[in-house]
Amino acid sequence: MLFITECQVDLLPSFENLSNLTYLDLSFSSLSYFPDDIGSLRMLKVLKLSGNRVTNIPSGIVYLELLQVLDLSQNMISHLPRELCTLRSLIYFDCSFNTLFRLPDNISELLYLEVLFLSGNVLTTLPTNFSLLKRLQRLNLSSNRFEYIPFCIFQCSSLKEFLFSYNQASGFIPDNLCRLSDLEILSLAFNKFTKLPGKLSNLSNLRFLDIKGNNIGRIPDEIFSRCKNLTFVNCGSCELNEIPSSLGLCTNMRVLDLSSNMLKNLPSDGKALKNLISLFLKDNKITVLPHWICELENVIAISVCKNLLQDLPSDFSRVAERLRMINISCNEFEVIPSCLFSKNSKLIYFLLDHNPVLQLPPEICNLKFLTHLSISHCPYIFELPDELGGLLKLRSLRLCSNSLLKLPRTMQCLKALNYLDLSDNKFSHFPVVVCYIPHLKVLLYNNCCHVCTYSESDPPGWFDRTDLIDPNASMEKLGKVYIDEIESLASEDEGPPSLEEALELEEKALQIPIVKHGEISNLVFKRKPHRIPKFIYCLKFLVHLSLQNNGLYFLPNVFDRFKYLKRIYLNDNNLRKIPESIVACKTLTDIDLRNNKLTEIHGELHRLPNLKRLELDGNNFSPCLSEVIKHSDLKGLCEYLDASNQKMRKLSITCPVISVCVYNGRGGRRRRHKDTKKAYLFFKKYATKCSSSVPSMLLPISID
Repeated sequence: MLFITECQVDLLPSFENLSNLTYLDLSFSSLSYFPDDIGSLRMLKVLKLSGNRVTNIPSGIVYLELLQVLDLSQNMISHLPRELCTLRSLIYFDCSFNTLFRLPDNISELLYLEVLFLSGNVLTTLPTNFSLLKRLQRLNLSSNRFEYIPFCIFQCSSLKEFLFSYNQASGFIPDNLCRLSDLEILSLAFNKFTKLPGKLSNLSNLRFLDIKGNNIGRIPDEIFSRCKNLTFVNCGSCELNEIPSSLGLCTNMRVLDLSSNMLKNLPSDGKALKNLISLFLKDNKITVLPHWICELENVIAISVCKNLLQDLPSDFSRVAERLRMINISCNEFEVIPSCLFSKNSKLIYFLLDHNPVLQLPPEICNLKFLTHLSISHCPYIFELPDELGGLLKLRSLRLCSNSLLKLPRTMQCLKALNYLDLSDNKFSHFPVVVCYIPHLKVLLYNNCCHVCTYSESDPPGWFDRTDLIDPNASMEKLGKVYIDEIESLASEDEGPPSLEEALELEEKALQIPIVKHGEISNLVFKRKPHRIPKFIYCLKFLVHLSLQNNGLYFLPNVFDRFKYLKRIYLNDNNLRKIPESIVACKTLTDIDLRNNKLTEIHGELHRLPNLKRLELDGNNFSPCLSEVIKHSDLKGLCEYLDASNQKMRKLSITCPVISVCVYNGRGGRRRRHKDTKKAYLFFKKYATKCSSSVPSMLLPISID
């Protein structure tokens, strides 16, 4: 046996000295040709070449007389040579996902062929002698361009599996299918058939029936009454108005999918479906579920989303304790049925999105095995119970598009939580408890600021010195200079406070100061911007962070603390500058900074070693840089930025350094500047503090 797989192969070794080789696997090796000396492997029984770029099959393949398995899937083959059909020992042939438009006329010579996979090609017909493949048991013709089922298939009497989904066949499903008496698996999904013949009930061995995505309209009663061995039935998207009562006779049924039809009710008797494991009724018009659902002894998954349900049957508790998954999304539940919160529940997946639910009950803590919980688009949910913190196995929590004002502090107990979506809620500030969920990997916090979520123009003068930049900014400092100073500071290497301390700091920051009556006239209105707390660095396992459309003006300078962060989405905010520490986050692959107010790019940002995507469109860059961003890929942008940085370094070498002294008679302050504008700002800052009786002077001491 020889395996050369999943690697970049430019030149294959010679096979001449491997005459006894029986098994050769060259899958996914970027090969663009079929090995020339393949004919020397006379003892070869298995040859796998899937996932390459092979276009032709050499005539030398005729010498592989013992070959039984040939896998050529996922290549670029448009033609099969006649020599291929002389491989009389071939049992298994997979040529799916190529560009075949026809088969060789002598394919009938593959007398021992049992498995033929041809899905994902452009076939429209089959050779007439295809019917001579009397040993063929499995045939896959899905995802081709057939406009009808070729008649020759009905004479392949040994066929047990026939897959014909995703073609363009229309009209009635042929009665001749019933000739395939050994057929066990039949898939005709996503064609344009309009009628399912009753004669199909003669397929007494049929176990798997998939007719999803056809305009069938009606299922003949005898299909369910006579096909006793049916275990899987998918009749989704078939424009069904009703289901025959004979459904209840399918005692071996394990999976039943009736999604996306126009059903208003189900058959009244289904007690015989005791082996049913999964029931999917999504996207119908069902108002009441039949009571026989409560008697399903083995069911573990039920989906009834997108219906008109307001409640579940009174005896549903009998089946609820066995469920592993239930989806009641997109219904009319105002109260979540209490039967779903049994102390003996084994529920793992629970979805109740898009319901007018008023609250999540405290009994949610009974779902000890729950790993995935989705409560989104429930506009009347304003808070969550403290008991939510008892879901110790919860890994994914989706809470987007509700009306949440705060989160319970018990969420810090969700130690298994990896995914949290808080987007589109009504938080007045970022809930600091999120920073204390220890193993969070994905955090989505988009569109949660409803005070200032659009990119404003800058009013003249006072604007850059207001609370919108930083609530801690001194009014005596100019806004831009302040930002340049504060952002250049590295994040302090200090341990995080406890959650209680962080909540106390948060509460203190939100307190409204007491103002005396006489001071009211002197008040200046300041809008508080949405802020991301610096404690977010506690999420040390974070991989994906999305803070889109939150009106953010600045970010905490803590990104050097993230050792695993790969993707960060900051688009549609008001950022004027990004933190210096972001260039220390070497794991970043995707950065989205579109539609902010950036005027420059950090000199090292584009040099992050793993960066694959950097989005910067819609900022306040120079016209030249904006055009490069708009019309270039990441490589072109990096080349432009490198050239610009090199040019700036050359200019800085010749730029004079000005030493400035502000002198007021009692002493002076001295600083060196390369920029005359900054020299002037330095003078203005200190000169205005000097006594008006003593004249101040700006003295350029020297030019180096």
